[in-house]
Amino acid sequence: MKDNKKIPVTLENLHYLIKEIPPEQFKKNRAKINRKMKESKKIWKEKSKKDS
Repeated sequence: MKDNKKIPVTLENLHYLIKEIPPEQFKKNRAKINRKMKESKKIWKEKSKKDS
């Protein structure tokens, strides 16, 4: 997937497309998701304290 062609995702090629994603990208995205979830939980916790 080094070229920027758009490939339609189908059940037949899904495994191939996922295999082509570098593992570093998964780690980077997971770290970002975890950080956003932590921020979200903090906001909702503060909001619930205000409502109580």
